[in-house]
Amino acid sequence: MKTYTFDQYTLSVGEPVPVLSGGTWQEFGWGPYQFPGLRNTRNGHILCTCTGPAAVDDIDGYEGQNDDAEVRLPFGRVSEDGGATWREVRAEDVPMGVVMANGREYFSPAPKNAFTAPWLDKYEPVFTSESWRKIEYFRADDIPEFPRTPEAEEYDPVTGQTERFRMEVEWPNLTVLVSHHPKGRLIFPMEMLMGGMGFTMPDPDGTLYFCTYGNGCSAETGKPMRMYTVTVLRSDDCGRHWKYLSEITTPQDWVVRNCEGYCEPCMTRMPDGSVIMLMRTSSGQPSYLTRSTDNCETWSEPVVFDKVGVLPKLLTLKCGVTLASYGRPGVFLRSTNDPSGLVWDKPADLEIPDEFLPGAPGSCCYTSLLPLDDTTALLAYSHFCWPNEDGAPVKTILVRKIRVEKK
Repeated sequence: MKTYTFDQYTLSVGEPVPVLSGGTWQEFGWGPYQFPGLRNTRNGHILCTCTGPAAVDDIDGYEGQNDDAEVRLPFGRVSEDGGATWREVRAEDVPMGVVMANGREYFSPAPKNAFTAPWLDKYEPVFTSESWRKIEYFRADDIPEFPRTPEAEEYDPVTGQTERFRMEVEWPNLTVLVSHHPKGRLIFPMEMLMGGMGFTMPDPDGTLYFCTYGNGCSAETGKPMRMYTVTVLRSDDCGRHWKYLSEITTPQDWVVRNCEGYCEPCMTRMPDGSVIMLMRTSSGQPSYLTRSTDNCETWSEPVVFDKVGVLPKLLTLKCGVTLASYGRPGVFLRSTNDPSGLVWDKPADLEIPDEFLPGAPGSCCYTSLLPLDDTTALLAYSHFCWPNEDGAPVKTILVRKIRVEKK
C-alpha cells in the first residue's frame, strides 16, 4: 500500500489485485483483455468487465444483439467482498443501470451495429474528411429515413419489471456519420451517440445529464466542425426525452497540433453544487477541465488538467474528496478536497511501463472507478505484462482499493 499525504487528508492506494487474465501481448495484441469497467450488481456485488478474447477495437462495428438473440453473460468477474477476490459471472449477477432519484435504474441504448441503407444515395454530405478512414457528414434533418429514436430501458426494483421505451432527442443540427468501410458505406446509429460513447450523470432532483462527443455540425451554429465537440443534453423525465443543453467546441486551429479535440468526457457534481468535466484531447496529449455553475448550460474556458488523459473518470465520494483516473502513457490517480474542483493535488503514478516490448504498450490506460462507501473507492485498469502463476507476462485486469482519511 502507498499513502499520499495532503493538507487536509491522506490517500491510500492498495496493492493490485488481479481480476482476470488472458494470454500474452504476442498472442492477443491490442483489443482483448482491456477496457475495464466496474458496476454494481442487483444482488449487492461488484462486476468488473473487460473485452473478451475475440474483441476487435473497431469503431465501425458493435457487439449489438437482436431482441431474440440468446442473452449472454458479461465477460468479466464478480467480487462479493469489495474487490479482494473474484469469481466467475453467474446468471444472477445482473448489472445495475444508472440509479435515479426515484430509485429506478436507467439503461442507455444498447450497442447496435453500424448499418448500410439504400436511401443514403439520395443525399449529399455537408462535408467529408479523411482521417483513419474516409468519413461523410450529413445533417439528420435532411434525412427523414434516419432512425432517431433509439430504445432505452428503465428497471423498477420494487415491481421487478423492465420497461422499454423509445427516446425522443431534441438535438439541433444533429450529424449523421457515414464511414467508407470495406463492407460498404456504414451509417453510425443513434445508439452510438446516446449509448456507449456517452456518460450519464444523475442528480438528486431527478434530472439526468448526458455528455457525448463527435465531429460534424455545431449544434449552436450548424457550421462544420472538423475537430471533436462535446455535447451535453438533459432529461427531466427519466430519459424519455432529451434536450440539447450546451456544447464545448475545440478551437479549430488545433488541427496543427495533430490532436483529436475535446472528447471522451466525464462529469461529476461537486460539493459546492457546480459540475466539472474532464475531457481527452488525444493519446499522449493533455486532458482538460471545464466547470459549469449553472447546471451545464454554460462552461468555463477549458484549462489543462494534466499532461495526458484518455477516457478520464471522475468520482466524488460522500466525504467530499473527488477522484480522477486517466492516462496514456501511464495510469494516474489524482484527487482534490476543493469543493469547486478547481485545485487538485499531485497525481499518483501507478507505475505502468510505457512499453515493455518494442511496439507493445504496458496498458490500454483506460480506467474505471466505483464507490465502495463514503471514503473508499475501487479503481480498475489493465496491465499488459502482469506475471501469471507461472511468471509469464500476460494481459491482466487489476483493481486497487482507494481509501480517503480526513485529518
